Amino acid sequence: DRSPSRGLGDVYKRQPEDTRLSSNLHGAVGIAKGWSLGFSVTNLVYEKANEASTAANLVDSGREAFRIDSKIRLLDKKKASLGLLTAINFNNIDNNPYLGDSPGPAVFLGGFYERFSSRSLRWVINLGYRLRNPGDTTAAAVLEPIENQIVYSAGFNYSPASWKTRFIGERYGSTPTTSPVNQ
Repeated sequence: DRSPSRGLGDVYKRQPEDTRLSSNLHGAVGIAKGWSLGFSVTNLVYEKANEASTAANLVDSGREAFRIDSKIRLLDKKKASLGLLTAINFNNIDNNPYLGDSPGPAVFLGGFYERFSSRSLRWVINLGYRLRNPGDTTAAAVLEPIENQIVYSAGFNYSPASWKTRFIGERYGSTPTTSPVNQ
């Protein structure tokens, strides 16, 4: 089973013929030494799902969410740094069965450890907690809205020496802090 939500019941599993393409635009600006403030916009570009195997499909493409985030470096040494991450995420999908009807914003609190391999390459590990404010279960949904989660990721960023831009790769996951009711 290669499902990213393995263990949450068959209703959550995507079938191999399902396709989803999203994009994420992120920007940040330095506020002070060691502190940056950013934003992120997630857009659904395309989704095609096998209707018989899917508990929920998004009908349109467009903006899924808007996030404001902050990163504060508490310790910034020559070869590594350690810091805090905070974010607030606003859902833009109506009747989202994963978040419920009219959910409130989700708040993320976490930390990071960053290791510098060279001037251009950095590796990072993140760990945090996402406090969800789920809405009511949508009328036709077979899913319970997602509750609070432990969130983790590992990634890298690369910046060519003469550029002010970074290329970022990240693999992330999450674990719910409670079990779904309909498991």
